[in-house]
Amino acid sequence: MLRARRIRLTLRARILVAVGLIALIAIAAAGALVFGVSEATGDIERTAAAHRRVELLGNLSSRVGDYALLSLQAVATPQSAEAQLSGARVRVADAFALLDRALRDAVDGADDDTGKNAIATRSITVARMHARFDALDRQVAKLVDDRIAGTPDDGRIRTELDTFATAFAPLLGSLIEEERVSSLVAQDDTVRLRDRLVALAFAFAVVVVGLSAFVYVGVARPLIARISTVARAAGAIGGGRFETRLAIDGRDELSLLMASFNRMAARLARRERKVMADRARLTEIIEANTADLRAANRRLEETDAARRRFFADVSHELRTPLTVILGEADVTLRAEDNDETSYRNALTTIRMRARRLRRRVEDLLRVARSETGQIELEFATVAVETVVAEAAEDVSSLARTARVRIDLSDVATVAPVRADADWIRQVVGGLLDNAIRHSPHGTVVRVATAAAGPMAQIRVADEGPGVPPDVIPHVFERFYRGRAADTLGYGIGLALAKWIVEQHHGTIDIRSPADEGERDPGRGPGTIVTVRLPVSTEAARSRSLAGGSW
Repeated sequence: MLRARRIRLTLRARILVAVGLIALIAIAAAGALVFGVSEATGDIERTAAAHRRVELLGNLSSRVGDYALLSLQAVATPQSAEAQLSGARVRVADAFALLDRALRDAVDGADDDTGKNAIATRSITVARMHARFDALDRQVAKLVDDRIAGTPDDGRIRTELDTFATAFAPLLGSLIEEERVSSLVAQDDTVRLRDRLVALAFAFAVVVVGLSAFVYVGVARPLIARISTVARAAGAIGGGRFETRLAIDGRDELSLLMASFNRMAARLARRERKVMADRARLTEIIEANTADLRAANRRLEETDAARRRFFADVSHELRTPLTVILGEADVTLRAEDNDETSYRNALTTIRMRARRLRRRVEDLLRVARSETGQIELEFATVAVETVVAEAAEDVSSLARTARVRIDLSDVATVAPVRADADWIRQVVGGLLDNAIRHSPHGTVVRVATAAAGPMAQIRVADEGPGVPPDVIPHVFERFYRGRAADTLGYGIGLALAKWIVEQHHGTIDIRSPADEGERDPGRGPGTIVTVRLPVSTEAARSRSLAGGSW
Protein backbone atom coordinates (compact mmCIF):
# COMPACT_ATOMS: atom_id res chain seq x y z
CA MET A 1 0.00 0.00 0.00
CA LEU A 2 2.85 2.41 0.84
CA ARG A 3 4.58 1.66 -2.46
CA ALA A 4 1.36 2.25 -4.40
CA ARG A 5 0.81 5.59 -2.64
CA ARG A 6 4.43 6.66 -3.36
CA ILE A 7 4.08 5.89 -7.08
CA ARG A 8 0.69 7.61 -7.20
CA LEU A 9 2.19 10.83 -5.83
CA THR A 10 5.15 10.93 -8.28
CA LEU A 11 3.46 13.22 -10.79
CA ARG A 12 2.20 15.53 -8.07
CA ALA A 13 5.65 15.60 -6.44
CA ARG A 14 7.32 16.56 -9.70
CA ILE A 15 4.91 19.39 -10.25
CA LEU A 16 5.36 20.61 -6.65
CA VAL A 17 9.16 20.54 -7.02
CA ALA A 18 8.99 22.47 -10.26
CA VAL A 19 6.65 25.04 -8.74
CA GLY A 20 8.90 25.36 -5.65
CA LEU A 21 12.00 25.94 -7.79
CA ILE A 22 10.20 28.52 -9.88
CA ALA A 23 9.08 30.29 -6.69
CA LEU A 24 12.65 30.29 -5.32
CA ILE A 25 14.04 31.68 -8.55
CA ALA A 26 11.36 34.36 -8.59
CA ILE A 27 12.16 35.35 -4.98
CA ALA A 28 15.89 35.44 -5.70
CA ALA A 29 15.33 37.52 -8.82
CA ALA A 30 13.13 39.92 -6.90
CA GLY A 31 15.76 40.25 -4.16
CA ALA A 32 18.51 40.88 -6.71
CA LEU A 33 16.34 43.48 -8.39
CA VAL A 34 15.62 45.26 -5.11
CA PHE A 35 19.32 45.18 -4.17
CA GLY A 36 20.39 46.49 -7.58
CA VAL A 37 17.83 49.29 -7.52
CA SER A 38 18.87 50.26 -3.98
CA GLU A 39 22.57 50.30 -4.83
CA ALA A 40 22.02 52.16 -8.09
CA THR A 41 19.86 54.72 -6.32
CA GLY A 42 22.62 55.28 -3.72
CA ASP A 43 25.28 55.73 -6.41
CA ILE A 44 23.09 58.14 -8.34
CA GLU A 45 22.34 60.12 -5.19
CA ARG A 46 26.08 60.35 -4.34
CA THR A 47 26.88 61.49 -7.87
CA ALA A 48 24.11 64.07 -7.80
CA ALA A 49 25.23 65.32 -4.34
CA ALA A 50 28.82 65.69 -5.57
CA HIS A 51 27.65 67.66 -8.61
CA ARG A 52 25.50 69.81 -6.36
CA ARG A 53 28.44 70.61 -4.07
CA VAL A 54 30.60 71.43 -7.10
CA GLU A 55 27.88 73.86 -8.20
CA LEU A 56 27.83 75.38 -4.71
CA LEU A 57 31.64 75.76 -4.78
CA GLY A 58 31.40 77.44 -8.15
CA ASN A 59 28.70 79.74 -6.82
CA LEU A 60 30.89 80.54 -3.79
CA SER A 61 33.85 81.31 -6.05
CA SER A 62 31.71 83.62 -8.19
CA ARG A 63 30.37 85.51 -5.18
CA VAL A 64 33.82 85.85 -3.61
CA GLY A 65 35.05 87.25 -6.94
CA ASP A 66 32.17 89.75 -6.96
CA TYR A 67 33.09 90.72 -3.41
CA ALA A 68 36.73 91.29 -4.42
CA LEU A 69 35.72 93.60 -7.27
CA LEU A 70 33.33 95.54 -5.05
CA SER A 71 36.03 95.86 -2.34
CA LEU A 72 38.31 97.55 -4.89
CA GLN A 73 35.51 99.98 -5.76
CA ALA A 74 34.67 100.54 -2.07
CA VAL A 75 38.28 101.48 -1.26
CA ALA A 76 38.42 103.76 -4.30
CA THR A 77 35.02 105.41 -3.70
CA PRO A 78 33.85 104.40 -0.21
CA GLN A 79 30.78 106.63 -0.14
CA SER A 80 29.12 105.10 -3.23
CA ALA A 81 30.21 101.41 -3.06
CA GLU A 82 29.91 100.62 0.64
CA ALA A 83 26.23 99.56 0.33
CA GLN A 84 26.99 97.24 -2.62
CA LEU A 85 29.91 95.74 -0.67
CA SER A 86 27.58 94.97 2.22
CA GLY A 87 25.20 93.08 -0.14
CA ALA A 88 28.10 91.12 -1.62
CA ARG A 89 29.24 90.20 1.89
CA VAL A 90 25.74 88.83 2.66
CA ARG A 91 25.69 86.77 -0.56
CA VAL A 92 29.07 85.23 0.23
CA ALA A 93 27.80 84.33 3.71
CA ASP A 94 24.71 82.68 2.13
CA ALA A 95 26.93 80.68 -0.23
CA PHE A 96 29.03 79.41 2.74
CA ALA A 97 25.82 78.51 4.59
CA LEU A 98 24.47 76.48 1.63
CA LEU A 99 27.79 74.67 1.28
CA ASP A 100 27.89 73.87 5.02
CA ARG A 101 24.33 72.49 4.87
CA ALA A 102 25.18 70.31 1.84
CA LEU A 103 28.23 68.89 3.63
CA ARG A 104 26.19 68.15 6.77
CA ASP A 105 23.60 66.31 4.65
CA ALA A 106 26.39 64.33 3.01
CA VAL A 107 27.78 63.34 6.42
CA ASP A 108 24.29 62.23 7.55
CA GLY A 109 23.77 60.20 4.37
CA ALA A 110 27.18 58.47 4.37
CA ASP A 111 27.00 54.69 4.85
CA ASP A 112 30.34 54.15 6.58
CA ASP A 113 32.81 56.02 8.81
CA THR A 114 35.33 56.45 5.99
CA GLY A 115 32.83 58.42 3.93
CA LYS A 116 31.81 60.50 6.92
CA ASN A 117 35.45 61.31 7.76
CA ALA A 118 36.18 62.32 4.16
CA ILE A 119 33.25 64.71 4.07
CA ALA A 120 34.09 66.03 7.56
CA THR A 121 37.61 66.86 6.27
CA ARG A 122 36.02 68.89 3.49
CA SER A 123 33.97 70.72 6.13
CA ILE A 124 37.24 71.71 7.85
CA THR A 125 38.57 73.03 4.55
CA VAL A 126 35.39 75.04 4.04
CA ALA A 127 35.76 76.44 7.57
CA ARG A 128 39.33 77.53 6.78
CA MET A 129 38.09 79.20 3.59
CA HIS A 130 35.38 80.95 5.59
CA ALA A 131 37.93 82.13 8.14
CA ARG A 132 40.18 83.54 5.44
CA PHE A 133 37.25 85.34 3.88
CA ASP A 134 36.30 86.82 7.27
CA ALA A 135 39.89 88.05 7.71
CA LEU A 136 39.77 89.64 4.25
CA ASP A 137 36.43 91.22 5.04
CA ARG A 138 37.83 92.78 8.23
CA GLN A 139 40.84 94.19 6.36
CA VAL A 140 38.61 95.58 3.64
CA ALA A 141 36.33 97.20 6.25
CA LYS A 142 39.39 98.76 7.94
CA LEU A 143 40.71 100.06 4.62
CA VAL A 144 37.32 101.54 3.77
CA ASP A 145 37.19 103.28 7.15
CA ASP A 146 40.71 104.64 6.58
CA ARG A 147 39.68 105.94 3.18
CA ILE A 148 36.68 107.65 4.71
CA ALA A 149 39.01 109.19 7.32
CA GLY A 150 41.23 110.50 4.52
CA THR A 151 44.09 108.00 4.69
CA PRO A 152 45.38 107.13 1.21
CA ASP A 153 45.17 103.53 -0.02
CA ASP A 154 48.77 103.15 -1.22
CA GLY A 155 47.84 99.77 -2.89
CA ARG A 156 47.13 97.94 0.35
CA ILE A 157 43.76 96.60 -0.90
CA ARG A 158 45.41 94.86 -3.83
CA THR A 159 48.02 93.34 -1.55
CA GLU A 160 45.27 91.99 0.74
CA LEU A 161 43.33 90.57 -2.20
CA ASP A 162 46.44 88.89 -3.62
CA THR A 163 47.23 87.39 -0.24
CA PHE A 164 43.63 86.14 0.12
CA ALA A 165 43.61 84.65 -3.37
CA THR A 166 46.92 82.89 -2.78
CA ALA A 167 45.47 81.10 0.25
CA PHE A 168 41.81 80.74 -0.88
CA ALA A 169 42.25 79.41 -4.42
CA PRO A 170 44.17 76.21 -3.48
CA LEU A 171 41.57 75.38 -0.85
CA LEU A 172 38.76 75.89 -3.35
CA GLY A 173 40.55 73.86 -6.02
CA SER A 174 41.21 70.97 -3.63
CA LEU A 175 37.51 70.86 -2.68
CA ILE A 176 36.41 70.81 -6.32
CA GLU A 177 38.91 68.06 -7.11
CA GLU A 178 37.71 65.99 -4.15
CA GLU A 179 34.09 66.34 -5.24
CA ARG A 180 35.03 65.39 -8.80
CA VAL A 181 36.83 62.30 -7.49
CA SER A 182 33.75 61.43 -5.38
CA SER A 183 31.56 61.69 -8.48
CA LEU A 184 33.91 59.45 -10.47
CA VAL A 185 34.00 56.89 -7.64
CA ALA A 186 30.18 56.81 -7.55
CA GLN A 187 30.08 56.34 -11.32
CA ASP A 188 32.61 53.51 -11.08
CA ASP A 189 30.47 51.89 -8.40
CA THR A 190 27.49 52.13 -10.74
CA VAL A 191 29.38 50.45 -13.56
CA ARG A 192 30.56 47.64 -11.28
CA LEU A 193 26.99 47.19 -10.01
CA ARG A 194 25.77 46.96 -13.60
CA ASP A 195 28.35 44.27 -14.37
CA ARG A 196 27.34 42.28 -11.31
CA LEU A 197 23.65 42.53 -12.22
CA VAL A 198 24.34 41.43 -15.80
CA ALA A 199 26.26 38.40 -14.55
CA LEU A 200 23.48 37.63 -12.09
CA ALA A 201 20.85 37.94 -14.84
CA PHE A 202 22.84 35.55 -17.03
CA ALA A 203 23.03 33.10 -14.16
CA PHE A 204 19.27 33.38 -13.62
CA ALA A 205 18.71 32.80 -17.35
CA VAL A 206 20.83 29.62 -17.25
CA VAL A 207 18.93 28.36 -14.20
CA VAL A 208 15.55 29.16 -15.79
CA VAL A 209 16.52 27.35 -19.00
CA GLY A 210 17.66 24.31 -17.03
CA LEU A 211 14.51 24.32 -14.95
CA SER A 212 12.35 24.68 -18.08
CA ALA A 213 14.14 21.68 -19.63
CA PHE A 214 13.57 19.68 -16.44
CA VAL A 215 9.87 20.59 -16.34
CA TYR A 216 9.42 19.76 -20.01
CA VAL A 217 11.33 16.48 -20.03
CA GLY A 218 10.33 15.24 -16.61
CA VAL A 219 6.74 16.50 -16.36
CA ALA A 220 5.25 18.20 -19.41
CA ARG A 221 6.25 15.87 -22.26
CA PRO A 222 5.12 12.61 -20.60
CA LEU A 223 1.97 14.30 -19.37
CA ILE A 224 1.15 15.75 -22.81
CA ALA A 225 1.75 12.37 -24.48
CA ARG A 226 -0.62 10.61 -22.10
CA ILE A 227 -3.22 13.36 -22.35
CA SER A 228 -3.05 13.12 -26.16
CA THR A 229 -3.74 9.41 -25.85
CA VAL A 230 -6.77 10.16 -23.68
CA ALA A 231 -7.95 12.79 -26.18
CA ARG A 232 -7.73 10.35 -29.10
CA ALA A 233 -9.62 7.73 -27.10
CA ALA A 234 -12.30 10.32 -26.24
CA GLY A 235 -12.62 11.14 -29.95
CA ALA A 236 -13.09 7.47 -30.73
CA ILE A 237 -15.76 7.20 -28.04
CA GLY A 238 -17.45 10.29 -29.46
CA GLY A 239 -17.44 8.59 -32.89
CA GLY A 240 -19.35 5.63 -31.50
CA ARG A 241 -16.47 3.17 -31.01
CA PHE A 242 -17.34 2.26 -27.44
CA GLU A 243 -14.98 -0.72 -27.43
CA THR A 244 -11.99 1.66 -27.18
CA ARG A 245 -9.85 1.14 -24.06
CA LEU A 246 -6.69 2.83 -22.68
CA ALA A 247 -3.50 0.99 -21.64
CA ILE A 248 -2.63 1.79 -18.01
CA ASP A 249 1.07 1.63 -17.06
CA GLY A 250 1.14 3.24 -13.63
CA ARG A 251 -0.83 4.23 -10.56
CA ASP A 252 -0.50 8.01 -10.52
CA GLU A 253 -3.35 10.48 -10.81
CA LEU A 254 -3.52 10.31 -14.61
CA SER A 255 -3.48 6.50 -14.51
CA LEU A 256 -6.45 6.58 -12.17
CA LEU A 257 -8.18 8.94 -14.60
CA MET A 258 -7.49 6.55 -17.48
CA ALA A 259 -8.95 3.68 -15.45
CA SER A 260 -12.07 5.77 -14.84
CA PHE A 261 -12.19 6.46 -18.58
CA ASN A 262 -12.17 2.73 -19.33
CA ARG A 263 -15.00 2.15 -16.88
CA MET A 264 -16.96 5.00 -18.49
CA ALA A 265 -16.44 3.47 -21.95
CA ALA A 266 -17.73 0.12 -20.70
CA ARG A 267 -20.85 1.79 -19.23
CA LEU A 268 -21.43 3.65 -22.49
CA ALA A 269 -21.20 0.39 -24.45
CA ARG A 270 -23.82 -1.18 -22.21
CA ARG A 271 -26.05 1.90 -22.55
CA GLU A 272 -25.68 1.86 -26.33
CA ARG A 273 -26.90 -1.72 -26.47
CA LYS A 274 -29.85 -0.77 -24.28
CA VAL A 275 -30.61 2.30 -26.42
CA MET A 276 -30.62 0.18 -29.56
CA ALA A 277 -33.08 -2.18 -27.97
CA ASP A 278 -35.27 0.74 -26.83
CA ARG A 279 -35.08 2.25 -30.32
CA ALA A 280 -36.37 -0.98 -31.83
CA ARG A 281 -39.28 -1.01 -29.39
CA LEU A 282 -39.96 2.69 -30.08
CA THR A 283 -40.05 2.00 -33.82
CA GLU A 284 -42.65 -0.65 -33.24
CA ILE A 285 -44.72 1.77 -31.12
CA ILE A 286 -44.46 4.52 -33.77
CA GLU A 287 -45.56 2.17 -36.53
CA ALA A 288 -48.45 1.02 -34.37
CA ASN A 289 -49.60 4.61 -33.80
CA THR A 290 -49.09 5.85 -37.37
CA ALA A 291 -52.58 4.84 -38.40
CA ASP A 292 -54.09 6.78 -35.51
CA LEU A 293 -52.04 9.86 -36.47
CA ARG A 294 -53.17 9.64 -40.08
CA ALA A 295 -56.77 9.45 -38.96
CA ALA A 296 -56.26 12.44 -36.66
CA ASN A 297 -54.70 14.38 -39.55
CA ARG A 298 -57.69 13.67 -41.74
CA ARG A 299 -59.99 14.91 -39.02
CA LEU A 300 -57.89 18.07 -38.66
CA GLU A 301 -58.02 18.67 -42.39
CA GLU A 302 -61.79 18.32 -42.36
CA THR A 303 -61.99 20.74 -39.43
CA ASP A 304 -59.76 23.23 -41.24
CA ALA A 305 -61.87 22.97 -44.39
CA ALA A 306 -64.99 23.60 -42.31
CA ARG A 307 -63.29 26.68 -40.79
CA ARG A 308 -62.45 28.03 -44.23
CA ARG A 309 -65.99 27.47 -45.45
CA PHE A 310 -67.29 29.22 -42.37
CA PHE A 311 -64.99 32.20 -43.03
CA ALA A 312 -66.19 32.43 -46.64
CA ASP A 313 -69.84 32.00 -45.63
CA VAL A 314 -69.56 34.75 -43.01
CA SER A 315 -68.05 37.11 -45.58
CA HIS A 316 -70.81 36.26 -48.08
CA GLU A 317 -73.56 36.70 -45.50
CA LEU A 318 -72.18 40.10 -44.50
CA ARG A 319 -72.36 41.37 -48.06
CA THR A 320 -76.12 40.81 -48.26
CA PRO A 321 -77.14 43.24 -45.49
CA LEU A 322 -74.70 45.76 -46.85
CA THR A 323 -76.40 45.56 -50.25
CA VAL A 324 -79.75 46.15 -48.56
CA ILE A 325 -78.36 49.16 -46.70
CA LEU A 326 -77.06 50.63 -49.93
CA GLY A 327 -80.40 50.02 -51.70
CA GLU A 328 -82.34 51.64 -48.86
CA ALA A 329 -80.00 54.61 -48.94
CA ASP A 330 -80.59 55.02 -52.67
CA VAL A 331 -84.42 54.88 -52.21
CA THR A 332 -84.30 57.41 -49.39
CA LEU A 333 -82.18 59.76 -51.47
CA ARG A 334 -84.88 59.66 -54.20
CA ALA A 335 -87.71 60.61 -51.76
CA GLU A 336 -89.19 64.10 -52.28
CA ASP A 337 -91.61 64.53 -49.37
CA ASN A 338 -88.87 65.22 -46.78
CA ASP A 339 -86.33 67.97 -46.21
CA GLU A 340 -84.06 67.10 -49.11
CA THR A 341 -80.92 68.74 -47.74
CA SER A 342 -81.00 67.11 -44.34
CA TYR A 343 -81.99 63.68 -45.60
CA ARG A 344 -79.54 63.80 -48.44
CA ASN A 345 -76.68 64.67 -46.10
CA ALA A 346 -77.62 61.92 -43.65
CA LEU A 347 -78.14 59.27 -46.31
CA THR A 348 -74.98 60.28 -48.12
CA THR A 349 -73.08 59.61 -44.93
CA ILE A 350 -74.82 56.23 -44.53
CA ARG A 351 -74.06 55.33 -48.12
CA MET A 352 -70.39 56.32 -47.78
CA ARG A 353 -69.92 54.25 -44.64
CA ALA A 354 -71.74 51.29 -46.17
CA ARG A 355 -69.42 51.39 -49.19
CA ARG A 356 -66.43 51.48 -46.90
CA LEU A 357 -67.76 48.51 -44.92
CA ARG A 358 -68.44 46.54 -48.11
CA ARG A 359 -64.91 47.28 -49.32
CA ARG A 360 -63.52 45.98 -46.05
CA VAL A 361 -65.63 42.82 -46.29
CA GLU A 362 -64.45 42.25 -49.86
CA ASP A 363 -60.86 42.61 -48.65
CA LEU A 364 -61.64 40.13 -45.91
CA LEU A 365 -63.03 37.70 -48.45
CA ARG A 366 -59.94 38.05 -50.64
CA VAL A 367 -57.68 37.43 -47.64
CA ALA A 368 -59.66 34.31 -46.76
CA ARG A 369 -59.30 33.04 -50.32
CA SER A 370 -55.58 33.77 -50.33
CA GLU A 371 -55.10 31.82 -47.08
CA THR A 372 -57.03 28.83 -48.47
CA GLY A 373 -54.93 28.79 -51.63
CA GLN A 374 -57.86 29.76 -53.90
CA ILE A 375 -55.86 32.59 -55.51
CA GLU A 376 -53.81 31.30 -58.40
CA LEU A 377 -51.57 33.96 -59.90
CA GLU A 378 -51.19 33.96 -63.68
CA PHE A 379 -47.73 35.30 -64.47
CA ALA A 380 -46.90 37.02 -67.72
CA THR A 381 -44.60 39.79 -68.95
CA VAL A 382 -46.34 43.00 -67.88
CA ALA A 383 -45.57 46.63 -68.72
CA VAL A 384 -45.48 48.53 -65.45
CA GLU A 385 -46.58 51.88 -66.91
CA THR A 386 -49.66 50.23 -68.49
CA VAL A 387 -50.73 48.67 -65.18
CA VAL A 388 -50.31 52.04 -63.42
CA ALA A 389 -52.40 53.85 -66.06
CA GLU A 390 -55.21 51.28 -65.83
CA ALA A 391 -55.23 51.49 -62.03
CA ALA A 392 -55.43 55.30 -62.22
CA GLU A 393 -58.35 55.02 -64.63
CA ASP A 394 -60.16 52.67 -62.20
CA VAL A 395 -60.09 55.26 -59.38
CA SER A 396 -60.56 58.35 -61.54
CA SER A 397 -64.22 58.77 -60.56
CA LEU A 398 -63.32 58.55 -56.87
CA ALA A 399 -60.61 61.17 -57.43
CA ARG A 400 -63.06 63.56 -59.14
CA THR A 401 -65.56 63.13 -56.32
CA ALA A 402 -62.86 63.83 -53.71
CA ARG A 403 -61.52 66.76 -55.80
CA VAL A 404 -58.04 65.20 -55.81
CA ARG A 405 -55.85 65.19 -58.95
CA ILE A 406 -53.79 62.14 -59.91
CA ASP A 407 -50.44 63.21 -61.39
CA LEU A 408 -48.91 60.64 -63.76
CA SER A 409 -46.23 62.91 -65.21
CA ASP A 410 -43.45 60.92 -63.49
CA VAL A 411 -44.63 57.56 -64.86
CA ALA A 412 -41.73 56.57 -67.08
CA THR A 413 -41.15 53.53 -69.22
CA VAL A 414 -39.26 50.94 -67.19
CA ALA A 415 -38.35 47.32 -67.66
CA PRO A 416 -41.37 44.98 -67.82
CA VAL A 417 -41.92 42.60 -64.92
CA ARG A 418 -43.06 39.01 -64.62
CA ALA A 419 -46.38 39.38 -62.78
CA ASP A 420 -50.14 38.82 -62.66
CA ALA A 421 -51.42 42.02 -64.28
CA ASP A 422 -54.87 41.94 -62.64
CA TRP A 423 -53.56 41.55 -59.10
CA ILE A 424 -50.80 44.14 -59.54
CA ARG A 425 -53.40 46.56 -60.96
CA GLN A 426 -55.57 45.87 -57.90
CA VAL A 427 -52.60 46.55 -55.59
CA VAL A 428 -51.84 49.88 -57.30
CA GLY A 429 -55.54 50.73 -57.35
CA GLY A 430 -55.81 50.03 -53.63
CA LEU A 431 -52.81 52.29 -52.92
CA LEU A 432 -54.39 55.07 -55.03
CA ASP A 433 -57.74 54.54 -53.25
CA ASN A 434 -56.03 54.93 -49.86
CA ALA A 435 -54.09 58.00 -51.03
CA ILE A 436 -57.25 59.70 -52.43
CA ARG A 437 -59.31 59.02 -49.29
CA HIS A 438 -56.56 60.47 -47.07
CA SER A 439 -55.87 63.55 -49.22
CA PRO A 440 -57.53 66.94 -48.57
CA HIS A 441 -59.52 68.61 -51.36
CA GLY A 442 -57.41 70.34 -53.97
CA THR A 443 -54.26 68.26 -53.35
CA VAL A 444 -52.37 65.99 -55.71
CA VAL A 445 -51.59 62.27 -55.57
CA ARG A 446 -48.36 61.66 -57.47
CA VAL A 447 -47.51 58.35 -59.11
CA ALA A 448 -43.98 57.63 -60.34
CA THR A 449 -42.16 54.65 -61.83
CA ALA A 450 -38.42 54.13 -61.97
CA ALA A 451 -35.76 51.47 -62.34
CA ALA A 452 -34.05 50.39 -59.08
CA GLY A 453 -31.31 47.97 -60.07
CA PRO A 454 -32.88 44.58 -60.86
CA MET A 455 -36.29 45.87 -59.67
CA ALA A 456 -38.99 48.06 -61.17
CA GLN A 457 -40.30 50.62 -58.67
CA ILE A 458 -43.82 52.09 -58.34
CA ARG A 459 -44.27 54.98 -55.90
CA VAL A 460 -47.58 56.54 -54.73
CA ALA A 461 -47.30 59.78 -52.72
CA ASP A 462 -50.11 61.85 -51.20
CA GLU A 463 -50.30 65.14 -49.30
CA GLY A 464 -52.52 63.94 -46.50
CA PRO A 465 -52.03 64.03 -42.72
CA GLY A 466 -49.55 61.13 -42.77
CA VAL A 467 -49.40 58.00 -40.64
CA PRO A 468 -48.52 58.26 -36.92
CA PRO A 469 -45.05 56.86 -36.14
CA ASP A 470 -46.44 54.26 -33.71
CA VAL A 471 -48.79 52.92 -36.40
CA ILE A 472 -46.30 52.55 -39.29
CA PRO A 473 -44.83 49.21 -38.02
CA HIS A 474 -48.36 47.71 -37.98
CA VAL A 475 -50.00 49.00 -41.19
CA PHE A 476 -49.27 45.73 -43.02
CA GLU A 477 -50.70 43.54 -40.24
CA ARG A 478 -54.03 41.88 -40.81
CA PHE A 479 -56.82 42.81 -38.39
CA TYR A 480 -54.62 45.37 -36.62
CA ARG A 481 -56.98 47.43 -34.41
CA GLY A 482 -54.83 50.52 -33.87
CA ARG A 483 -55.61 53.96 -35.24
CA ALA A 484 -54.55 52.88 -38.72
CA ALA A 485 -57.42 50.36 -38.95
CA ASP A 486 -60.02 52.39 -37.04
CA THR A 487 -59.62 55.87 -38.46
CA LEU A 488 -57.11 55.97 -41.29
CA GLY A 489 -58.53 53.08 -43.28
CA TYR A 490 -55.46 50.87 -43.79
CA GLY A 491 -55.39 47.32 -42.42
CA ILE A 492 -56.83 44.56 -44.63
CA GLY A 493 -56.13 46.36 -47.94
CA LEU A 494 -52.44 46.88 -47.25
CA ALA A 495 -52.16 43.39 -45.74
CA LEU A 496 -53.52 41.89 -48.96
CA ALA A 497 -51.25 44.14 -51.06
CA LYS A 498 -48.23 42.97 -49.09
CA TRP A 499 -49.22 39.33 -49.57
CA ILE A 500 -49.62 39.77 -53.34
CA VAL A 501 -46.33 41.66 -53.73
CA GLU A 502 -44.45 39.03 -51.74
CA GLN A 503 -45.95 36.30 -53.95
CA HIS A 504 -44.25 38.18 -56.83
CA HIS A 505 -40.94 38.12 -54.86
CA GLY A 506 -41.12 41.90 -54.45
CA THR A 507 -41.22 44.33 -51.56
CA ILE A 508 -43.56 47.05 -50.34
CA ASP A 509 -42.80 49.72 -47.76
CA ILE A 510 -44.40 52.88 -46.40
CA ARG A 511 -42.73 56.13 -45.35
CA SER A 512 -44.43 58.99 -43.52
CA PRO A 513 -43.92 61.91 -43.38
CA ALA A 514 -42.53 62.42 -46.87
CA ASP A 515 -39.29 64.37 -47.38
CA GLU A 516 -39.51 68.15 -47.87
CA GLY A 517 -38.46 67.84 -51.50
CA GLU A 518 -41.22 65.33 -52.27
CA ARG A 519 -44.24 67.51 -51.43
CA ASP A 520 -45.44 71.05 -52.13
CA PRO A 521 -44.82 73.73 -49.50
CA GLY A 522 -47.77 74.26 -47.17
CA ARG A 523 -49.20 70.76 -47.72
CA GLY A 524 -49.61 68.00 -45.18
CA PRO A 525 -46.74 65.70 -44.16
CA GLY A 526 -47.91 63.13 -46.69
CA THR A 527 -47.27 59.39 -47.08
CA ILE A 528 -45.24 57.51 -49.69
CA VAL A 529 -45.85 53.84 -50.46
CA THR A 530 -43.23 52.14 -52.67
CA VAL A 531 -43.69 48.81 -54.45
CA ARG A 532 -40.67 47.05 -56.01
CA LEU A 533 -41.12 44.11 -58.41
CA PRO A 534 -38.34 42.02 -60.00
CA VAL A 535 -37.67 42.66 -63.67
CA SER A 536 -38.49 39.64 -65.84
CA THR A 537 -35.60 37.42 -66.91
CA GLU A 538 -36.26 38.05 -70.61
CA ALA A 539 -36.35 41.81 -70.04
CA ALA A 540 -33.09 41.72 -68.07
CA ARG A 541 -31.39 39.76 -70.84
CA SER A 542 -32.68 42.20 -73.47
CA ARG A 543 -31.43 45.13 -71.43
CA SER A 544 -27.96 43.56 -71.18
CA LEU A 545 -27.82 43.06 -74.97
CA ALA A 546 -29.05 46.65 -75.52
CA GLY A 547 -26.22 48.08 -73.43
CA GLY A 548 -28.11 48.73 -70.18
CA SER A 549 -30.95 51.01 -71.44
CA TRP A 550 -34.64 50.49 -72.16
